[in-house]
Parts: sequence; C-alpha cells; structure tokens
Amino acid sequence: MAPRNKIPLLRIGVLIIVGLAVIKFAYKSRPTHTIVASLRIEEKSAKESKDNFFWGKAGEPQENSDKRELPPEPPNEMNAPVDENLPLKKKGVAKDFSGIQLRLVHLDLKGAAPKVSYLEQIFPLLSKMGANGLLIEYEDMFPYSGELEILKSPYAYSKEDIEKILHLAEINKLEVVPLVQTFGHMEYVLKHENYRSLREVEQYPNSINPHRAETMPLVKKILGQVLELHPMASFVHIGADEVFHLGEGQDSKTWLNSNNGDLGKMFLAHVKELLNFLHSHYPDKYALMWDDMLRKLSVENIKGKYDHYSVLCELLPVALPSLVVCLRAIQHGPLTEESKTEINQILGFSKMDLKKNICDGNGAFPGAEIYRMVRIINDDLKKKVREIMEGDSEIRAWFSRYHRKHRFGNPHKMETFRDKVLKTHEEWETLTDSLRVQLETIYFPDTVEEWMEENVNLHLDALRKMAKDFKEILELKAQPKAVLKK
Repeated sequence: MAPRNKIPLLRIGVLIIVGLAVIKFAYKSRPTHTIVASLRIEEKSAKESKDNFFWGKAGEPQENSDKRELPPEPPNEMNAPVDENLPLKKKGVAKDFSGIQLRLVHLDLKGAAPKVSYLEQIFPLLSKMGANGLLIEYEDMFPYSGELEILKSPYAYSKEDIEKILHLAEINKLEVVPLVQTFGHMEYVLKHENYRSLREVEQYPNSINPHRAETMPLVKKILGQVLELHPMASFVHIGADEVFHLGEGQDSKTWLNSNNGDLGKMFLAHVKELLNFLHSHYPDKYALMWDDMLRKLSVENIKGKYDHYSVLCELLPVALPSLVVCLRAIQHGPLTEESKTEINQILGFSKMDLKKNICDGNGAFPGAEIYRMVRIINDDLKKKVREIMEGDSEIRAWFSRYHRKHRFGNPHKMETFRDKVLKTHEEWETLTDSLRVQLETIYFPDTVEEWMEENVNLHLDALRKMAKDFKEILELKAQPKAVLKK
C-alpha cells in the first residue's frame, strides 16, 4: 500500500515542478529593467500612501482653492482622435534585452553640449570601459521643426548630426535611449513666450500644467519628432522627475479640491496618458522614467546644468576620468590596485588618488589637455591672483587700490615687483588662450564663452586690470597724485 500512496504525491510534485518551470520561462521572456514604467500603472498605489507628503491624505481638501469649473479628466487614449501630423513609427528589428544589464551614460545636453566630432572620439572609450548604452537628453539641442522650431538652440544639432550620433553609437555597440522631458524640467519649452501660459505656476518655467488642453498635444508632438529620428530605439525615457510646484497652480488646486487632495493621482494621470500614447503609437518601445516622484523622497542636488537658468557645472572632458572609474566599478565591483593600474593605463595617468580626487600625469584620452588646464585653473588661478592682490606686502604698500585710483606710484619701488605682476599676468593669459583654443574644438561658442566667464574671467579680470594700471602708471614717471576736486 505504501508505494500506491506515493504515486499521487509524485504526480503532485511533478505538476508543481512543471508549473514553476512555466512561470520561470514566462518571467524570463520579458525584459527586466528596474526603471521601466509599466503601462498598467495602478492608481490605487497613491491611495495606499495616505500619510506621505507627496501623495497627500485621502479626503484632505486643498486650502485657498477658488471654486472654478474643473479641468476635464484626461481623455481616454483609445477613443481620443489621433493627430494626423504625428509621424508614423518606422519599423525596426525588435531587440531582446532579457538578461542584459544596461549600463547607460547620461549625456545631458542642456548645457555644454559637445560637437559631434568629440562624441566620435569618446564613444569608443565609453564602450571599452563597459558602457553599453547612452541616455541622451537633447532638450534644445534637438533639431525641432515646424511650430516647435522655436525650442531649438542656435547651435542645435542637425538631422544629419543625429544620424551620425546614432551611427557612431551603433558601431561602438551603444544602445541609444532618447530622453524627452514631459512634466518637470520643461524650461527649454516654458521659457518661450509662446508657451508661457502652459506653466503650472506662472512665475516658474520648471513644470508644465497637466490640465491645460494644449499641454498633451504639445508634449506628444515633441515626443513624436524625437522618436521620428530614433526609429530603431528600443526605449524612450519620459523624464517625469523633479516636478517642482506641482499642485500649486490654480487649475491643480481646483482639481485637488475635488479629488481628495490626491496629488499622486494627478501625477499618475499625466504619466499614464503619455504611456498610453507611446503604447498605441510606438508599441515596440519600452518607456522609462525617473523614480523620485514615485518614491516620494526629497531630491538631492546633482551635477550638471540644473536648468536653463543656472551656470555650467561641468565639462565632459573633465568628467571623463570619474565616469571611467564609475563604469569600471559598476561592471566589476570595488576597485582593486590592479583595476586602478588598468584605468591609469587607459587614461594615460601615472597615479590616481580617489580620496583626494587627483590624477597625476598629462593624460592620453580625448580632451586630456582640457582636463589638465582646467585642473591648473581650479587649483591655482584664484589663489595666485589673491596672493598678488592681497598677500604681497610691497604691492599693498606701493601699489594699492588707492594708488591705482589716483594714478600715482614710485617707479623705483614698482620695478621690484614688475615681474610678479606682469609676468604672472602673461603666463595666465597664455594658459587661458590655449584652453580657449582647446574648448573651441569640442564646444560651441556659447559654451566656451560661458565657461570662461564663470571660471576664468571672474578671477583673471582683476589681474588684467592691475597689469593695465601698472603699465599706465609706470609711464607717468612718478607724477604726483591728482588733487581731489572739492
């Protein structure tokens, strides 16, 4: 009897094993990406987070909300009329990313966008160090056309440039993921007078008003033009991070007052309509988005150009060593002495000190000359100028601001520190002129001018003025100071 009793148990065991195998196979057949936005976003998740500051409490009314006609609910995408001007998706070969970990390098082009010729130099390096994809955030560097042409920078890439970037990425085995901001970080759109009325809060150009009838057609046109030039892309990133001031506009306050103050539901409604649009027009593309608004956490500052109103924060050649170290660590784990040696050989450095953020040697990577000169400027320019302007006792005694203002000085004393003033000025002018030449090979004129103004001229102008005054006062041959007029 014992063997007979075991037969049903064995059958059950076999069924369980088969079932698990089927589930595992079905799971593996789908791409697994931690930041892929599901097309079936469950709005109930907002209700489950009742005590969170972002989502708000259920039943919590919004203060200072005037009673107005409510903005309409977003139309059902399946029933909404399709814009005939939207480009038809070009069919591409579907790629299987199951089991592949994408290591993307984020190219944020809203500031200090490099020329295509420099991208051609660094793509092989990125690929060699383990990157297998590029997250390209074009913003105003994209060649928008038609009514969107106002969005593009005077130095925007051409369509031919985009084609070349995609070709360069392909031959270096880098998957290109276009990033299109669709909710927050919309300064590149909302700074223009044509679209000022679409701001969530009239004073701030950061976030778009999700309730205005013109908002969704505009965002879809932007997405459509970008994706038209990326027909082979398997992914599209819709941004949706740092939607500052969301819920502060009058339309949003009115909506929230009638929807239990559920800010999360309002956020998801906008995102969901975008995902439905992508699903219906570009069904073979996976949608990605940042997760900070979903996680409901405070957003930390990151480097880069924060928006279109901030100054430049970094240059790609200067950031390359750090990027290479990060790629190496992501791919192989903690850095060993052996891996540091490998990185030094690739970058052309003799030594690397991660704690001090120092790389010794001239470097042998694309843009290494810029890295070297920027490091000198960062380490020494401000310090050297201050030493001359404030730290030298003879200069303070015989060539102070008072002497320069009233145009007098003792030539005998001035000759003792001539070299310190004039030679130092000449050396820095030579270095910065060389830097400008190098920058112009990689960047467009607006980027070069902005970086030089913020990082060089800010300090060097004072030394330039001192050198000019020195020469002019020396030519006066010790004339007495001018008598102040009463």
